[in-house]
Parts: sequence; structure tokens; C-alpha cells
Amino acid sequence: MNYIKANMQRSGEEELKEAAAEYVGVKRNNLHLDSVLAPAQRKSAGATSTKRKKSSAESNSFGKTSSKSCSICRGMGHQKSACPAIRRFGLRLTKARYTECMATLPELSEAGGFTLDPVVPTDTFGVQVRGQVNDSRGEPICKCALVTQQFDFKQLENKEAIYWISRAVIDKWSNSGSSSTKYVFVQHKGAGY
Repeated sequence: MNYIKANMQRSGEEELKEAAAEYVGVKRNNLHLDSVLAPAQRKSAGATSTKRKKSSAESNSFGKTSSKSCSICRGMGHQKSACPAIRRFGLRLTKARYTECMATLPELSEAGGFTLDPVVPTDTFGVQVRGQVNDSRGEPICKCALVTQQFDFKQLENKEAIYWISRAVIDKWSNSGSSSTKYVFVQHKGAGY
């Protein structure tokens, strides 16, 4: 109760410290509240590391080590932009060059009657676009070969399977070249390949 009375009577910061000391029964001079210093070592932001600290013998490496690894073939010494496993499929389209390269696809003079696939099959690693035709509404339909997870073309009855897929479906499937797991390849002169 003395603490509450003291708080009602005193309103400043010093008065509150003095009232708290009076309530606890400690003399203000013994508290050293005014001389609180910052810690000698600043705490770093984020959580503390749980990684084991290696000894100097472990951390020393001899010779050149490459930290580059490919996210496509998991090989060392290169990144996916120069992956030798996918070079034979053509130029891999990235977000930056997707729109330009898809706009310069060669126009094919294929006869009608092809079957339009509404989706890209789920086991597909990539789509190699070989050209396009326009349907009756003027929508571009792409002639494609599908690349499997084993870095080979999908086969039907011992020959390369050709799929006719709407450009809108390819755009959505590959997120217009932004997807990191679904790739679009082109192999024609206009793509700079």
C-alpha cells in the first residue's frame, strides 16, 4: 500500500525509482540503477548457430574446390545455366528471355487434324517447343517434344512423341519461364541458339 501511495504522490521517473526502492526496503544509494552500462559484446541478430565449429585442421582445404553445383543434374563444377545434360534440347528459356523467344517461334505449315493436349503430362521435366500454328480463333498452338526426368525425349511406340499444346497452357505450366522445376526449351535461329 505504501508503494501505491508513493506512486500517487510522485509522478516523475526519479520519484518512481525512489518509491520502488522505498517499497522494497532498500536504500536508493545501494541500487546503482543510474550506472547501468551496455554489454561488452553486442548480441548478433537472429538465432544462435547450432552448427558445429570445425577445427583448423578440418577447415583447411588443399587445392581448388568448386562450390558450384547444378540444380538440374546435381553435377559439380557448373550451374544450371551451362548444364551439359540439357544443352542438346536447345536454349533453356528464363524469365528474362521467355516472352521474346516465344514470340519469335517459327510458324509451321502443318496440316490440321492434330489433337490438342489440354495439359502438360505430370512426368514431364521440360518442353521443347519446335514451332507454332494458329488455331481457328488465332490462338497459338505449339508443336512440342516432351523431355523426361532422365534427360531424354518421351517416346511413344519407339518413336519420339509429338504433342500439340496451347501456348497459354505452356505459359501457365512454366510460369512464363520463372519455374525452377519446369523448363521450356527452344531450338531455332531466332532464339539466338
